[in-house]
Amino acid sequence: DFPEVSVGHLGDSLPKASLEHNSNTNQTHPENKEQKRKGKSSSQKDHSTQFKKTDDGRECLICAEDNILKLLQVPGCSHKLCTACLSRHVAQQIETNGNLEHQVTHYKSKSKKTLEITSSTLVIGVKCPQSRCQDIIHLDDLSQLLGKSEADRLNHLFNRRSSSQILKDLEKRLDKKFISKECEVCHSIFVPKGESGVLECINCHVSVCGLCLESPHGQHESCEDTKKEVTRKKFLKKIQDKAQAKISLRNDIKSKLEVAREGLEIEEYLVQKERWPASGKQIIANYTDEAILVYQAFKSPIAKYAVENHAFLGCPDYNHKRMTWIKTNFLWMMYRSGWGVKKNQTSTLGIWVKREAYDRYISSASEKTGKIRLQWDPDHRPDGENYGLRRDIQIGLKDVETWVNGEDIVKIIDLTAFVEALRPLVWSGEFREGGLLIPKEEVYPIKDASIIKNLGICTAYSPHQNKFS
Repeated sequence: DFPEVSVGHLGDSLPKASLEHNSNTNQTHPENKEQKRKGKSSSQKDHSTQFKKTDDGRECLICAEDNILKLLQVPGCSHKLCTACLSRHVAQQIETNGNLEHQVTHYKSKSKKTLEITSSTLVIGVKCPQSRCQDIIHLDDLSQLLGKSEADRLNHLFNRRSSSQILKDLEKRLDKKFISKECEVCHSIFVPKGESGVLECINCHVSVCGLCLESPHGQHESCEDTKKEVTRKKFLKKIQDKAQAKISLRNDIKSKLEVAREGLEIEEYLVQKERWPASGKQIIANYTDEAILVYQAFKSPIAKYAVENHAFLGCPDYNHKRMTWIKTNFLWMMYRSGWGVKKNQTSTLGIWVKREAYDRYISSASEKTGKIRLQWDPDHRPDGENYGLRRDIQIGLKDVETWVNGEDIVKIIDLTAFVEALRPLVWSGEFREGGLLIPKEEVYPIKDASIIKNLGICTAYSPHQNKFS
């Protein structure tokens, strides 16, 4: 029968033995004579306690260096090795021999001159490097001798080498070629489970077919059919997981938006997109009978001051002499700020401006000079792409007193959390399938013909003439 070998953490389940001997010998071990005279059973001694460090300055058995401060002493024979040589010796034995099984025989005194064999145990270890010495260095003591990290390295080396040798023996016996692979669950290695062709993980005990590495299947099912079925199930599970992830993402966004929208009326982007004009120069905004919502992005100190005071006057970081631009289109603001991640634009503000004040701005705005500037820019989709045929407005304000002191402002709300909640949906591209809830925006009504003329409001764009009309 194929021998069962423990190849997990070496020595975890191995019995301790104080006397190592070949299974074929019937001679009395020299050390047992001394133990027999003392009337003690050799099985009562624990070999692990025999390892000790010495400071006597004697040389290492392998490298013969005599200036080593501390040497490790092999149990039984008391040969001394330095830690580096011991580590190399164990690694070399693992690489060259692979199978490090040794039969340890246990004795007890039968008479004055003879010992009786009581049991024989299979242990794992390497022989002492002294050529004529038969004592064994047990691998389960490496942690005590060499430290945990080095012992773990040698353990891993042995596990891989040992399982590889077992696979080769089983392949030869069953005339099958097994696949060597690490366990996907715990990254340990597989070893044969009996002679059925099934492999089992040495750590988590997951079983797989040794030929296709899928779940064990009957003799009437081929590995090819099993693989096809597994592939089909994995594909279906991937689709289900993706759908569930989308649902979870949307539910999470909705719950966050309910908290962060600051009383704004919000609506699905894909719904709004259908009613917005496809081309021309238009003001698209969220507005009421009294106010219109404009957006700005600032660094955190300015945003915090503005939200608390509903004005910018007195804010040490705000420069009213510098041109500041206000946008009525939420998605254009998101394009400009990179959805709130660009430098000094991480905080998004929603500023409710009195409609009479905003109408005053746009009636006197100039594209070239003055404190109030007019600019038309390509409108943008959530992912940053522009519509091409539609332009969106932004107004620049420089040293406008009624803006700075808050006289033109109804209130200022912080939409930073609102933007952060929407960002994953946009960056993942999932917004194309719905779920992107943004402030509800309509075409802003302008009845004054002079304002319409000043802004150049139009409803169409001629690509051939490259002009709006």
